[in-house]
Amino acid sequence: STGCQTIPVNSKVPTVPWWPKGFWASVIADFGLDPRRPGRALYSNWYGVWFTDNVWSSTTNWTTYELGHEEIVTTTIASSK
Repeated sequence: STGCQTIPVNSKVPTVPWWPKGFWASVIADFGLDPRRPGRALYSNWYGVWFTDNVWSSTTNWTTYELGHEEIVTTTIASSK
């Protein structure tokens, strides 16, 4: 045993209408605890940001945290050299 525990996810509430339902915890880029709100945890991945208000609960409820998120994808690069 490694001593690690998996916390069951009770629900995932995507509030971003264009996200497919399967967007969840893909390539996590950052994870943090909110120092002003005990129990609140946030993580970001290549889709956006998710949060829960009680990461220490036996089951967690995660919600997206997006407001005006835009994405720019470069498809062509040109060089003068």
